[in-house]
Amino acid sequence: MPRNSREHRARALFVFACSIGFWAATTAAQDSNASAVAHADSLYGAGSWADAAKAYAKLAKATPENWRLWHRYGSSLLQAGDAKGAIPVLEKAEAVGHNQATMYNLACALVRTKQPDRAIEWLAKTAEAGYNRTAQLEADTDLVPLHTLRGGRQCASRWTETPDPASTTIATGSWNSGWATGT
Repeated sequence: MPRNSREHRARALFVFACSIGFWAATTAAQDSNASAVAHADSLYGAGSWADAAKAYAKLAKATPENWRLWHRYGSSLLQAGDAKGAIPVLEKAEAVGHNQATMYNLACALVRTKQPDRAIEWLAKTAEAGYNRTAQLEADTDLVPLHTLRGGRQCASRWTETPDPASTTIATGSWNSGWATGT
């Protein structure tokens, strides 16, 4: 307890200076993180997948509650050709953020690692969560191995139950026919 007003002012000044120092350090850390995220995003946008994965790995591990960083980390690994490495990262992203795009990318990674049953489970979860980009599902070469599997066709029918308003192929039934015939 300060004995006089001079000690009181000195203590108040000390607390104020510490607060300023904490604020400055926090702001610098936030600016540094924002800069690092911007750098990782630029690598991602440029398709520099391996470099983006490294950048996002560092960021995601530093902020484990940030779904977007885990998602971009896993997606970068997948695009860089490391589907096996992408699986646990995308599982972490999904656990943190329960995002449909993450579920979809996880399914793609599972197909690439020859785990079609698990991939179908994750595609079904994307449909249940409302992901209905049927044109993407039809065109995605990662998913071609699922076209002839019974579970894959059933999963495709779930997607057609929640049609993508931008898709016209559902109305004619042509989308699901590719899955039924394996084309």
